Order: sequence, then structure tokens, then C-alpha cells
Amino acid sequence: KATTTKAATTTEAATTTEAVTTTEAATTTEAATTAEAATTTEAATTEIVTTSAATTTAQTATTEAKVTTEEYIDDIVDDSDSEEDKGEMVTVDEMSYEIDADEHSATLVEGKNQTDIIIPATITYQDQVYKVDAIGEIAFSGLGLIKNVTIGNNVEEIEEGAFRGCNNLYKVTIGKNVKDIDNYAFYKCRKLKTIRVKSKKLTKSSIGKKAFAKTNSRVVVTCPSGKKKKYRKWFKKAGISTKAKYK
Repeated sequence: KATTTKAATTTEAATTTEAVTTTEAATTTEAATTAEAATTTEAATTEIVTTSAATTTAQTATTEAKVTTEEYIDDIVDDSDSEEDKGEMVTVDEMSYEIDADEHSATLVEGKNQTDIIIPATITYQDQVYKVDAIGEIAFSGLGLIKNVTIGNNVEEIEEGAFRGCNNLYKVTIGKNVKDIDNYAFYKCRKLKTIRVKSKKLTKSSIGKKAFAKTNSRVVVTCPSGKKKKYRKWFKKAGISTKAKYK
């Protein structure tokens, strides 16, 4: 009987061991299956992300290429417009002018650095005469040797910053046909003490912002007959010293 009981116990133990083994195997199989599924999902996710990134990169590259192309085309158009609008550049008496062959006019675009500057009424180039009707933007800006400037009688406009920062400029004669003195035209010409204005064509709106700001505080302005009162008011608005004198 004892032998029989022992055999039964052995059988039960074997059964239990087998059950545990079976459970472990099932658990292992399930874990393996789960791991495989997770790996597969992970791989799929990675593939989706990679594909999405590749698509985004491609889209970005396409957009950038399109923008670059559009910008390049715009630049070409702009350059073409500039070339069409721009006149021929010539040099006469060491100063550069942009000439308009149709109008027979010229804008002085780059001056020279010397004590006395005379802006001529006309220039001659290849046997053609051109009327100098404007002094271009920053044409003389920052030139430190200039002390005396005489602006010719055909000049109608002194463009923005034309003489800005000419630190030794002492005297200016403004020609009789000047209609416009643009913003900052004589800004920071700190030694500018004598301004002779021949023109009667200036208006309240034609003298730009700070055109005469930071010039010498004791500057003397000589005005054409009948214009002193108005020019005093307009020059003051353009930044000239409140201590300026008018004749």
C-alpha cells in the first residue's frame, strides 16, 4: 500500500511538472508571439515615420526649389527693369553721370573729392550736349575735402543725402532752377556756414526732412528777393539751426 501511494505521488508530481512545463512553454510562446508582434509593429511604425519624413523632405525640397526658381525669375525681371530704366554711365571731368539720350539730360551720380566743386549746367559726351538736371543720391556723401560747392543753373533736384556728411563743406550756392532739395541733402555738414539760394522755385513741401539738420549753428542764408520770410520758415522745418540768420 505504501508502494502504491508512492507511485501515485510520483505520478502526481510528474503531472504537476508537466503542467508547469506546459504553462511555461505556453507563456514563452505567448511572450515570443507578443515580442514578434511588437517588433513587427515597431518596424511598421518606423517605416511609416521614415516614409513620412521622406515625403516631407521631398515636399520641402520641391517647395524650396519652386521658391528659389520664382525668386530667380523675379530677380531677372527686376534686373531687366533696372537695365531698361538705367541710362548710359559716362565720366566727364572726373565725375560720373547717368545720361538720358532721349531727354538729352544727365544726373550726376558720383562726384569727386576736391576743395571746390562746380556742378556744370551741361556736359558734352560724344559731341552730344546733355543738360545736368539732378545731383543723385549720396553723390558727394562723406567726401572730406570739399569746402565750396556751386550748383549749376540747370539742376532742378538735389536728391537724398547728396552732400550728407561732407564735414568740411563751408559754402553752397544753390542754382536758380532748383525745385527740390530732398531728405538729408546737407545733413551733418557741420561746418556749412554760408548758403546762397538763387532759386525762387522751392516750396514748403519740396524741402525734405532734415535737409539742413546739424549744419553750423551760425549759418547765414542769403535768399532771393521776396522769399526770405517763407524760406526762413521752411528751412527751419528742414532742421536748420534756430540761430540761423537770413538775408
